[in-house]
Amino acid sequence: MIPEIPRDVATHHGWVASVYLDVSRNRDDAPHEVRLRWETLAEQLRQQGADDKTVDAVGEAVMQTHAHPGPAGRAVFAGEGEVLYQADLPGPPRHELARWAALPHLLPLLAQMPEYVPHVVVRVGRTAATIAAFGRTGEQVRRETAEGAHHPVHKTGAGGAAHYRLQHHTEEVWARNARAFAAEVDRAVESLNAELIVLTGDVRARSLVRDALGERSRSITTDIPGPTPDNHTTDHPIDEEVRRIATEGAAQRTRNVLTQFEQERGQTAGLAAEGLGPVIHALQLNQASAVLLRDDPSSELQIWIGPEPAQLALTEEGLHEIGAPVLGTDRADAALVRAVAGSGAELVLLPDPASDTEPDRTGSAAGGAPPLGGQAELTDGIGALLRFSSPA
Repeated sequence: MIPEIPRDVATHHGWVASVYLDVSRNRDDAPHEVRLRWETLAEQLRQQGADDKTVDAVGEAVMQTHAHPGPAGRAVFAGEGEVLYQADLPGPPRHELARWAALPHLLPLLAQMPEYVPHVVVRVGRTAATIAAFGRTGEQVRRETAEGAHHPVHKTGAGGAAHYRLQHHTEEVWARNARAFAAEVDRAVESLNAELIVLTGDVRARSLVRDALGERSRSITTDIPGPTPDNHTTDHPIDEEVRRIATEGAAQRTRNVLTQFEQERGQTAGLAAEGLGPVIHALQLNQASAVLLRDDPSSELQIWIGPEPAQLALTEEGLHEIGAPVLGTDRADAALVRAVAGSGAELVLLPDPASDTEPDRTGSAAGGAPPLGGQAELTDGIGALLRFSSPA
């Protein structure tokens, strides 16, 4: 799978500037070099017909100073004088580019962004818990601190009836706090539609919180050792173990889709389509639940498009057949990404064969996806899983 497509950008009506710029700050003269590279790209946008307000808006966005020095890239999409979407890349873009077209060119962004399952990280103690939710690119989208009762939370070593009453009351406070924390976790999971919970902190508190979670939350929870938030509730970066678990979850989702595609591939009236024409037909009918697309940075394939996401065809006549107005032709991969975003389907980006010769590549198309079984290549580099089968 790949990070979620920014749908508002993908389905934007109107021409869009798509810019990918290396903004690395690993030399003393880096700001000057970045400025010169941007001026070259800005001129390319103007030559393609971009208006000055849009070019200026992109320039402001791409020239923002990074907080940390080192290799970095930025992707910016803008139209009608406003930035529609921008994102920092985990490294320099594979290729710097400036494009002014009817459709945004999102595929390089999607291919380079890191990939995780949506997940919730819970650092739990006996009196407090920090609950942080992270999206499919690892960005934090929600964070809160839950405070529980503070007294008494420690058992005493004294004996007698008073000791047992205090011990029982202490355990009740722990359990009550754990139930409150678990309810907050369940809400975060539902809001994010999370696929993973990583529970860390106090060992006893973790056990109580896990037991208090709803059934779905318990089924996606894993425990790892970590600090308790009882004495401090400041943010911590997602540690390597959380990243590993969340990355493996994303890889497993991809494997599941590929396995299902292989099972359906080639069957009469099966739930799979293969090749550009059949997949376009499935997208026209909102039939695709997942689209498998081979990442090919060198592709220059064009297809015909209308103003709406599902309005795409191999030929101009094909658009007329579905009653769509004709905008013209545009990049096939840009049109396919728009159609996937508009339909709510998943996009599985398979690595380009050249990725083996580009060791610095990162992200969902950097070679991490498992290969297809059976036939090594998809026809036209594209396939789809279908929500329903077409008549034979």
